Amino acid sequence: FTIFNEQSMHNINSPTWVFPEDIIAPYRDGTKQSTDWYGEVMPDSAPQQYPNLSVNGTAGKKMDYFVNLGYTEQGGFWKSNSLKYKRYNLRSNLNAQITDRLTASLRLNAILDQKDSPYRDSWEIFKNLWRSHPDDPYYANNDPKYLYHNLADYHPGAIADDLVSGFKKRNSKTFMSTFSLEYKVPYIDGLVAKGMFSYDATINDNTNYQKEFSVYEYNEAGDIYVPYKYQIPNTLNRSYAVLPGTLMQFSLNYNRTFARLHNMSVLALYEESEGTGDSFFAQRELTIPLPYLFAGNSANQIGNNNTGSVFKNANRGLVGKVHYDFNSKYLLDFSFRYDGSSRFPPGKQWGFFPAVSAGWRISEEAFMKGNQSLAFIDNLKIRGSYGEMGDDGASSFQFISGYDYPASGGNSQ
Repeated sequence: FTIFNEQSMHNINSPTWVFPEDIIAPYRDGTKQSTDWYGEVMPDSAPQQYPNLSVNGTAGKKMDYFVNLGYTEQGGFWKSNSLKYKRYNLRSNLNAQITDRLTASLRLNAILDQKDSPYRDSWEIFKNLWRSHPDDPYYANNDPKYLYHNLADYHPGAIADDLVSGFKKRNSKTFMSTFSLEYKVPYIDGLVAKGMFSYDATINDNTNYQKEFSVYEYNEAGDIYVPYKYQIPNTLNRSYAVLPGTLMQFSLNYNRTFARLHNMSVLALYEESEGTGDSFFAQRELTIPLPYLFAGNSANQIGNNNTGSVFKNANRGLVGKVHYDFNSKYLLDFSFRYDGSSRFPPGKQWGFFPAVSAGWRISEEAFMKGNQSLAFIDNLKIRGSYGEMGDDGASSFQFISGYDYPASGGNSQ
């Protein structure tokens, strides 16, 4: 109060003594206590733990393995413990030399995580902390059953506590896997055949619960607590999505050096990928204050029609690349992609995208290496290139006039 008064009195145009002495005196003699809003809402510390267990080794001379189990737990910066994070993760790598020429590899990765938070975002809680006055009490009439109706948009303690104002829960399950076989082709030195298959899947399960709550002003004359209601009505929304995808590749890779000076590599690769998704969204105003959709009513509900999304995309592609260099001095590369995408209409799904580049490593020339005044230059290269790229980042079925999928139920579709 004193500092605020001093600042106000330094106003040249209209110096004002904002807080009179009778307001300041009870705080000076301890009759009244100011409110430490940050101390009330935020803890002094937040625990975190990251235990991990790893096992690795070999089984004979032709197999090695690695397995890691991990757990992460993080506390949040609200005293209510409404903000927290947990994650479980598993990772496994396995390599096996099946024969002298055939090698197998398996990679697995799984993650389960959950983030809990109050219904209001942290930036909004901080905003209300900044705007809360130190002379406003935390509780009306110092009664812990009644949060005080302060001058901020929301009572910071109310919106930082999921038991008072609701919550958000973000659950995610992710699985990633890759299996590959590599075969060194006999009778052709430097030729390697490889096959790879990958399966990934993600499941997202999210819940937002807006819970009605009240804050109060105390009427001393009538000895009553006057309520002010917020977040009306109780509302719950749920979203759920399943997103699996596959990737398959087959390739031939040839690397060879001829006469010690001519280096060549050739790659031929075929790949195909497919991604699908299925999701829904639903929202209801709650008749019973329970965080489940069945506790809601049909008024203003979202979800009686198609409120999710379904998609399926597929890509196919051929890739080629040729590299040649002479003594790592003169470089030449040619590559191409011949790609197809299901996002485009039949007859226009495929595109050819070439690229070419040439380079000259001047620093490898004798006139550079033999010049002591240029010894500070160890790698100088001139390179020129040209290429074309494709993009299938378009929405599916947009080439069909008047068609929207999934349909929203309107008679125009």
